[in-house]
Formats: sequence, C-alpha cells, structure tokens
Amino acid sequence: MKILQIVILIGILLSIHFTLKANEAEGRSTIVGRVVDISTNQPLPGANVLITGTTIGTATDDEGRFQLRRIPSGRHTIRVSYLGYKQIEEDLSIGGGQTISRNFALQNDFIWVDDVVVLGILQGQARAFNQQKNAANIKNIISAEQLERFPDPNLAGALQRIPGVSSLHDRGRGR
Repeated sequence: MKILQIVILIGILLSIHFTLKANEAEGRSTIVGRVVDISTNQPLPGANVLITGTTIGTATDDEGRFQLRRIPSGRHTIRVSYLGYKQIEEDLSIGGGQTISRNFALQNDFIWVDDVVVLGILQGQARAFNQQKNAANIKNIISAEQLERFPDPNLAGALQRIPGVSSLHDRGRGR
C-alpha cells in the first residue's frame, strides 16, 4: 500500500511540474534579428534592442545579431538605438510561442556645431619639449609660461615638481 501512495505522489508532483512548465512556456515568444547601417549594410555591434515598458533587452553581437527571449503575448514596441544613429521604434503584435525575425537598418544622425576651437601647446612649452627630447642626456625643461601656470606660491614650490629637484621648507614656504 505504501508503494502505491509513493507512486501516486510522484505522479502528482510530475504532473504539477509539467503543467507549470507548459504554462511558463505558453505565451512566451522570441524575437531574433540583425541591426545594420542603412547606407553601408555593415553590422552595428553593441546596438541596444529593447521592448519598451519591460526589462527585456539586449545588445547586438559583433555581427549585429540579437535575440530577445521570453516575450509575453500581446502588443509591444521594440526600440533600437545606437550612438550616432537615429533611434527607431516598431510596433509588433506577438502571439504565444512564436519566433519572429526582424532586421533593423539605422540611419546616421548628424550633429551640426557652429564653431570648433582647437588649442595647441604654447610655443615656449613646445620648445622646452623639443629641447628635452633632443638632449643627449636626461633633462627636464619647463618653460617660463608653464611655470606661471603652476599653483605654487613661489619658484621653489614649482621647481619641486621636476623629478630629481627637492627644496627646503620653512614655515610652509619653499626655499
């Protein structure tokens, strides 16, 4: 009699397990696809693909491929974005247990700027770098312009920033 009860209990547990698995899988779909540049058809690795309003999302691989799993049945919006490209959204109606294939082609999104300012190294500091680079032995050369930029209150404090130079301090001031 005990063996029969154990067999019945195992049967009940197995049927509960398979019922829960079937309910979990039912209504869950998968979306697979690829994200590419619209003009070159080159893959966009690292593009973001997500279902808005959910925590379901992923990034594309090196070939621009993606896979979104466990999507519940219903109407959803897929958002695809990539830095430097226009974001796109597409509405999909998803049935239970489907595997849907969707490819996306993103277009460049140019940003126009009015002015670009390019700053170079000060002439004195550039000359100091060249003297240091072309020296036959090890030298550290700092231009007067660069010394003025140091936050130190006096020359002794600024000079201690050079490797191999040390200074004495008296009452917080270098000498």
